[in-house]
Amino acid sequence: MDVESRLARLETQISMVHEDITEVKNTQKEIRDLAISVNTLATKVDRLCSDICVVNKRVAIIDQKPGKRWDLIITIAITAIVTFAINSFIKDIVGGL
Repeated sequence: MDVESRLARLETQISMVHEDITEVKNTQKEIRDLAISVNTLATKVDRLCSDICVVNKRVAIIDQKPGKRWDLIITIAITAIVTFAINSFIKDIVGGL
């Protein structure tokens, strides 16, 4: 094998290696960009989860309000009935004396 053919073969191999290196560099940049995107996405998902937790707490409070109002209405009704019964009982006792 003569020197010229070996030199030509080496130049071809060097060219292929150079292309491979360029491709690896491009892939590495794409992977880095993807990692940054994933990190940004994870941060946004964390914020979204926090916001959803806040909204869920607010919804739970809103759901409890009608129940609390109903409990208040029942309490007032029972208080009125018991007050009426006690007044009637006291009137019967006082009126009977």
